[in-house]
Amino acid sequence: MNKVFRHRIGFTDFVKRSKLVHGDFYGYMEPEGFRMDKNIEIICPLHGSFMQRPQHHVRGVKCPSCAREITNRKPLGAATFIARSKSVHGDLYDYNRVVYVRNDVNVEIVCPIHGVFLQTPDSHLVGRGCNFCSKNQRLSTEQFLERAKKVHGDKYDYSRVDYCSYNVKLTIVCPTHGAWEQLPGNHLRGKGCSFCAKQNVSPKNIRKSAWVSRQKGRRSTLYLIACKTRDTTFQKIGITHNSLKMRFRGAPFLFTKILAITSHDAGLIYDLEKLVARQLRPFRYMPGDRFGGYTECYNFPNTESAVDVIKKTWRTIKQ
Repeated sequence: MNKVFRHRIGFTDFVKRSKLVHGDFYGYMEPEGFRMDKNIEIICPLHGSFMQRPQHHVRGVKCPSCAREITNRKPLGAATFIARSKSVHGDLYDYNRVVYVRNDVNVEIVCPIHGVFLQTPDSHLVGRGCNFCSKNQRLSTEQFLERAKKVHGDKYDYSRVDYCSYNVKLTIVCPTHGAWEQLPGNHLRGKGCSFCAKQNVSPKNIRKSAWVSRQKGRRSTLYLIACKTRDTTFQKIGITHNSLKMRFRGAPFLFTKILAITSHDAGLIYDLEKLVARQLRPFRYMPGDRFGGYTECYNFPNTESAVDVIKKTWRTIKQ
């Protein structure tokens, strides 16, 4: 970079170039009379502000405190690196090809849009990602749709998709549960409608042997809960190995536990649900909202009668 060209770069161009190198990790204070060879104030989210020449910063020079920590840092190990990477980048990248050696030795990371790229763990953990994404070498909508259909076939309706960037959510339509928003990278990695995913792994849709195998000795629970939305109330019966709070995290209703029967015998709990569902079939209810397990809802005129059915059935199958 010669001296004449260096001085012609404005602050806005400097910030753009810095983000290609450092991602969105640093903040930049615009000075009066900006020059590439004159110190400016840069803000590190970990250590605060520091002074540095722009010409050095765009070549990859970091916050001095960060640099010292990196030099003194012990190797993280692959598992720790991947966990920390996901805390920085979320589920954007695939780390299955990572072979971790040291903090300053490149690893292979997979971008769902542009494929494999090389990057040092240190750079990745301070916010840097795929260079092609950073340079905005984005897919067209047509290219995205072509890749999406290779992954998902004709399962989804993409008529509302307008691809802008890898980090801007798209509207995709599930033929069963309607429209939802998802990041392009997640969709191209095979993730689809979350409601379909919950239904596909629900006990209702798998055989008893598969359900028992998946529990791996954990306690299984049959639950009866009362559900309340803005417009209506209903009940739901199902089985899970999670706590009810975990099971219904993000559900489109508030719930109150009416009854829970727990056992280490997952097969008994599975049988209990099937027998109870058969007896209570006349009270089946289909809620307006779709969610994982929405086909297992009821509208009982008196929940005590449902509780009696469950308890009597449980006593019978335990004998």
